[in-house]
Amino acid sequence: MPAIPAPRCCVRHWVVLQFTVAIGLAIVALVVFSQLDFMRRQSLGFRRDNVVVISTYHSMTAAARDSFVTELRRHPGILDVAQSGDVPFFRQRNDCADAASRSPGISHHETGN
Repeated sequence: MPAIPAPRCCVRHWVVLQFTVAIGLAIVALVVFSQLDFMRRQSLGFRRDNVVVISTYHSMTAAARDSFVTELRRHPGILDVAQSGDVPFFRQRNDCADAASRSPGISHHETGN
């Protein structure tokens, strides 16, 4: 039994739909890339160079963190100290699979502008 050919108008509609979807996806990709570029160039409100990240926030009690911050602020070479549960644009490079077993570490995060 020979295959029944689809009417030509249906084939044209599908081709037009495919091109419309492809053009729409291309426009969406351009918008996403322009937004990512904007985010990378936007000022964060602080200088990202010479930042020392000490990842002990979740492993220390609040009293221990406050005491640690007080001791850091007494050091003459430290300009300022801040506490955070997360650091923007910083990934800890620790290959340990279990987050609970991670030992606190110190990472020096330095970027060139």
